[in-house]
Amino acid sequence: MSEPRLLLSFFFALLFFVCGGWLELASADQSRLRLLDEIRFAIDRYTKLKDGAKELAIIIGEAQNREPIFQYGNLNKPLKPASTLKVLTSYATLKKRGAASTLKTFIEHNRQEDTLILRGEPDPTFTSERVFMLARQIAARGIKQVKKIVLDLSNLSGYVAKPSGGRAYQGAIGNFALNYGAVKIDLCPEPSTNRVLIGIEPRETFLQIVGKIDLVKTAKFAYEVGQIEETNPWRLKVSGSLGQNSSCFEVYRSAPNPAKLFCDFFSTRLVAEGVALVGSKCLIGNYPDLTGTSVLLSYSKPLAEIVRDMNIYSSNFIADMLVLGVGDDGQRRNFNFQEGLNQIKQFALANTAFPEDALLLVDGSGLSHDNGIYPLLLFETLKRVAVDPDLGVEFLSSLPRSAESGTLKSRKFKKAGGAFRGKTGRINGVSALAGIVKGNNRDLFLLILQNGVNNEAVAHKFEETIVDRLVGID
Repeated sequence: MSEPRLLLSFFFALLFFVCGGWLELASADQSRLRLLDEIRFAIDRYTKLKDGAKELAIIIGEAQNREPIFQYGNLNKPLKPASTLKVLTSYATLKKRGAASTLKTFIEHNRQEDTLILRGEPDPTFTSERVFMLARQIAARGIKQVKKIVLDLSNLSGYVAKPSGGRAYQGAIGNFALNYGAVKIDLCPEPSTNRVLIGIEPRETFLQIVGKIDLVKTAKFAYEVGQIEETNPWRLKVSGSLGQNSSCFEVYRSAPNPAKLFCDFFSTRLVAEGVALVGSKCLIGNYPDLTGTSVLLSYSKPLAEIVRDMNIYSSNFIADMLVLGVGDDGQRRNFNFQEGLNQIKQFALANTAFPEDALLLVDGSGLSHDNGIYPLLLFETLKRVAVDPDLGVEFLSSLPRSAESGTLKSRKFKKAGGAFRGKTGRINGVSALAGIVKGNNRDLFLLILQNGVNNEAVAHKFEETIVDRLVGID
């Protein structure tokens, strides 16, 4: 082929490549414009509904672009974030300690006084199974007799150690809280005896069930479980009725004193492992001067797994325990809740132009209505932690998948099954969603904050509509 014809062929090939790429980009841009118009239409319809939220903020953006590709509402006004605030708690925890870090609990034995002393970092992972293993390990150290068990809390401060209510999400925070500060109550209708069997876990405690639940022919559920008696917090009241064809199920309620529950269970497990309890007493409080010989160092699961449990199940208890952990004195010896909130605020505002009042923190869970955050600050924090080369993978894997896991499992997505990872949030009058939508060629970050919600079902349907529209975007 002659040189002029070769050059001409090359020119047409280049022209085809450039024009084809331009047409592809133009088509993608047109598709995106149509999509954003659809979202504007959905917002317009929603805001005109009688049951629509009174305040609404929506932000959509890409990792590679600093500016959002879509935004709606006042993004620089504090809104209540509910549990989407856990994005900030996740970020500060992983950034400060590292995903592979663990929390340590030190166990000492004073042989002269036959006393076990437990103290350590704020650790939310004392499940029944872990306490079972602690008792076995202590017995294996040759300890034969215990007169006192001391839970030293002197290195923790600035937190409320009482439940704010009877529901599991209202449980008290504090170290040595058994099973995330909650108890499980099993309800099992037994038609042959015309009664409802009621059990409590863990069984090795002094908690008592008071009252009964009647078995009736109707299928209606009308029961109350776990109302703590004011005169005796160790008595949990039950009442009401269940249909006789109901299946067995379980409910969770906040423990009246999680550390006492831990001590009760720990004591029974020690006995089961052959350790004699001689007039055993459990002391819970500030005992910094009590010391003994170190017999065991117990480690929590890695922080990445703890953050995952927090986000998948939206655990308020874990969130506020992590706040305590962030608020250390720099040597991991003393921990203060308010200092933890200050640290989280510093992480969120660092290297940004947001003012101090862009973030109002009362807790790390989002449960309080006194929390407030600029939507744009929450959105930028979401992007920052998700693209962090050291933390992004752990954070993203901690988020529930749409219609598949955690708090997103029961949500009614039409197209987004598994294509959206996000953190939900809801308290009275508030619904929120923050996460990452999987597109064909790129992922999109999404934040929806709704305050003044009158109808939660309508608010959820609107969020699901927005997510479904974004799935598969080019």
